[in-house]
Amino acid sequence: MKLSLKRLVLILASLSAIAPASAGDVRSAQRLAVGKTGITCVTMPCPWRGIVELGATDRARRLVWSGHDLPQLAASADDAARLRDTWERMACLEVQGTLDGAVLRVDRIIGACA
Repeated sequence: MKLSLKRLVLILASLSAIAPASAGDVRSAQRLAVGKTGITCVTMPCPWRGIVELGATDRARRLVWSGHDLPQLAASADDAARLRDTWERMACLEVQGTLDGAVLRVDRIIGACA
């Protein structure tokens, strides 16, 4: 299959936008929704549970991770327990934190997703 140069550039740009940070990158904490994404699909796989980056408005959302299991957590014991419980109940919590590769670092839980 031949790819046009324009299409190849778009694919590479898309991949670089979702690539995990390298060890030297410093990311600032952001608002993330963890749990039910609100996405429903007709066919599998479907990112119905995951982590969504929240923008300045409720409509500005970007899926940054999805999977069956919650990623590894770097959080206080209480926050980790609350996130695991929320994940299992297929609910959603808004957190302040970062996603570094396969590790969700949680600074604080803001509350239930809107």
